[in-house]
Amino acid sequence: HAHATTVFSSVNDDANAGQTLPTPGSAAPGDWRGIRITPSAIPAEVVLHGVQIHYAGEAGTAGIEVDNNNPSFQRLLISHNKLGIRVLDGGAPIVTESSVIHNDVAIESDQYAAPTINNSEIVGNLEFGILNLTPDSTVDARANWWGDLSGPYNAFSNPGGTGDPVSDGVDYGSYLAAAPLLDCYVDVANGIYTISQPNVELKL
Repeated sequence: HAHATTVFSSVNDDANAGQTLPTPGSAAPGDWRGIRITPSAIPAEVVLHGVQIHYAGEAGTAGIEVDNNNPSFQRLLISHNKLGIRVLDGGAPIVTESSVIHNDVAIESDQYAAPTINNSEIVGNLEFGILNLTPDSTVDARANWWGDLSGPYNAFSNPGGTGDPVSDGVDYGSYLAAAPLLDCYVDVANGIYTISQPNVELKL
């Protein structure tokens, strides 16, 4: 999963940063409303790279809602929300190298939005991996891992797929045959490491 450092979660989520309330909490999807990116936000100034979002989706909201905007996100971990990501009103965010897992619905696109999610994992979501409510506007979901090498399930275009279901209006082509390595890093053991810089000769 994505290695993230900043966590947005429920006040009942004792597993992250310890107990917050006087009594032990039990977090559940829909405990809080989530993060909303409005049309007035400047895409280049929307920086949510490497964050985790858990247990959002209160009152029909989503972990991240993008409304008529085009930010880019990398290395997200979106899990245990009623709805992980919602894109509205022609929004076209780009999501890469992320994990959208164990939500009721991972990603919802509506009002002719055109989100892109690539090189990510969309796995273990209860109802849909991607639900496109305006399928005339295609969601670009190529090169993702859906939980099985057979790809995502769609009753018409991929009835043999056993990965997370997708609706019509989703381009899930070139799906991965295994989970991608996301946000990898190396811990140096005992402070000892080796750097190798090979010389390559090009003959033109």
